[in-house]
Amino acid sequence: MSLRLLGGKARSFSLVAPSSKTRPTQVQLKRRFFDRYQDWSGETFIDLAAGTGSMGLEAWSRGAEAVYLVEADRVAAGQIKEACQRARARFDNLGELHAVHADLLQWLPGFKTLYQSWSPERQELTTVFFDPPYELHSLYTDCLKFFFDSNSQWFRGEFVFESDRQKGPALEGLKAVYQFQEQLYTQGTSYLCVISCVK
Repeated sequence: MSLRLLGGKARSFSLVAPSSKTRPTQVQLKRRFFDRYQDWSGETFIDLAAGTGSMGLEAWSRGAEAVYLVEADRVAAGQIKEACQRARARFDNLGELHAVHADLLQWLPGFKTLYQSWSPERQELTTVFFDPPYELHSLYTDCLKFFFDSNSQWFRGEFVFESDRQKGPALEGLKAVYQFQEQLYTQGTSYLCVISCVK
């Protein structure tokens, strides 16, 4: 399956979904999310369970200063690395691209250390996007717990996750546990949940 970036300097750049196991974010959901604002200059975008890398690369195309694409599946991670190489070769005046082959829960503690070394301004201008297979309810819980179940409230950016009202964990249950206020973008039963953590 072929995908293309929707906007920015790398608009129409093509990506490939490596297998039927990879479920890219629906085009309409993606468009609504990025229509919130077009210019991502100065932003850092963390794409967890990146799949095709389309969300992170979309932010990069629109000016993100640095993008991290974290994917555990070896084949998908290889496709992301190849896409990043092609993108850098073609658009060498855009921001940093980091293709990471890693289990996201093992990668996150190192990210937290890196994040805490950044300036307060960069911390606030960081978006974490999380889009695992909808059925992996425990992964949603573990990731949300990492970012929100802490007295230190260390994360100060924006956290976005994609899920589905039929296949994913119950949104109301997640809200009850982690006490967040959200903005939703929906398409059918799928949705993006945007949580602003900026103090």
